[in-house]
Amino acid sequence: VVVLPNVLDLQDPMAPRHSAGSERRSRPVVVNVGRWCEQKAPERFVDAARKLAGIADFVWIGSAPEGADVGNVEVTGWLQQDEVWKRLASASIVYFTSRWEGMPVGLMQAQAAGVPAVALACIGVRDVVVDGVTGVIVEHAASGPDVLENLLLDAERRRHMSISAWESRERFSSDGYGERSIAVYNEA
Repeated sequence: VVVLPNVLDLQDPMAPRHSAGSERRSRPVVVNVGRWCEQKAPERFVDAARKLAGIADFVWIGSAPEGADVGNVEVTGWLQQDEVWKRLASASIVYFTSRWEGMPVGLMQAQAAGVPAVALACIGVRDVVVDGVTGVIVEHAASGPDVLENLLLDAERRRHMSISAWESRERFSSDGYGERSIAVYNEA
């Protein structure tokens, strides 16, 4: 088996997420990026938003079907790529609640933007989040809100994870993707 991971276009200039003044809101902002569907388990995100409403704001970057129970979560609707990057620039944590994944682009985008992650363990997540360094991988969904709360209350740990995520963003870069693709085909 040979793995050729997804990549991102990191050409857009972005300030590091951890830079001074990057948290523009008075409260931390927790985001998730993706489609509102069974795979992404939005009910887990809504549940955490209800439990932690007193300490953070919650934003789902994407759209929800009409009539979906979004609780107190702000749902942005579909955004152009530059708007997604802007929303990530104001995020404190990405809470990634998926049941299953391949190589999750939304999580890659958040990590490349320097947003530390609390991500539920599933295939693909372990290829994006460096557990304990760029975020926390949670083994059991029921523990997610507690792990999220701990990181929300620890601004210094969030800052260190943000720096680590930003500094390792090149692992998602599309630069050299063609050469890596040829090397994988040659190896296979």
